[in-house]
Amino acid sequence: MTSYRNIFFDVIVHAQDIEWSTGAGTPVHGPILGLLLLMTGRSVAVTNLRGPGLAALPHRLR
Repeated sequence: MTSYRNIFFDVIVHAQDIEWSTGAGTPVHGPILGLLLLMTGRSVAVTNLRGPGLAALPHRLR
């Protein structure tokens, strides 16, 4: 099982629809629902997210 800590170890995620962020590193941003889905390992959420830190995330979901 993929841990959200392994997915987000070098990115900072910012929710655009509420005031929330976590992490440190290259930014990824999007709606909170997309970020939460990604944190639970759902790769479908990647299409709703943006930012330079996004490039590494799909490889970590495998």
